[in-house]
Amino acid sequence: GMSVTPPLSEQLPRTNKFKGEAFGIPTNTRTIYAGSEDGKVILLVGPQTAGKSSLIDFLCNYFYGAELEKTTRYHIANEKFDSTTPEKQIITYVFNDTKMDVRPVVIDTPSTSGAHAEENREIMARWLKENEKLKIDAIGVVFSAYQRMTASEEEHLQKALAVFPEHLQSKRIVFITGSDGSSPPVGMLRRCVRMCRMAHQCARVCADGTNVSCASSGRRNMYSAKEVSAPMGPEGKIQ
Repeated sequence: GMSVTPPLSEQLPRTNKFKGEAFGIPTNTRTIYAGSEDGKVILLVGPQTAGKSSLIDFLCNYFYGAELEKTTRYHIANEKFDSTTPEKQIITYVFNDTKMDVRPVVIDTPSTSGAHAEENREIMARWLKENEKLKIDAIGVVFSAYQRMTASEEEHLQKALAVFPEHLQSKRIVFITGSDGSSPPVGMLRRCVRMCRMAHQCARVCADGTNVSCASSGRRNMYSAKEVSAPMGPEGKIQ
């Protein structure tokens, strides 16, 4: 497999942006900062190897304007508020007071692959039914550039995407994590086409975190970007 050389940013201190979390309605909601702007919601879907947690940290750095020259990177994915925090299947990250014109809301869903793939699809279907009035602006389908997806993982991902109602199927975006900035392999592009025939945008998150390049066939999405400064460390994790 492809090896990822840890960049200098691996040694940078990380600042936890995790403000707190609340359980109830909506469930499993994490507030990253204080504030109140109109929200835009993106829901992330992908297998265990996709790098969704790293992508969430990456987005956090982008939303809060982390710069390549700075010595600190923000991280919030997989953090626990305290020892009483229960294990969660679906987590909603609410990013307030960011550099964005809107309040980004990122919903992280359980892995579409692995031994619990079927159970996780049931959890997702139940969550969608319980939150049918929630306005979801985009479905982010996450791939890894350096972790080849198996036929089984692709099949499970197809089944997971089929859980979403018809009106959300046209809101898919493809995120490719861990990219070195070069063109994705032909096989990956074909897989993206199979997964997201109705996707209106593809975003490539480079391994060094310097930019997210987007190729859109439809309307511009609020998360697209030309310049993002959030370097990633080992295994694509943001530092």
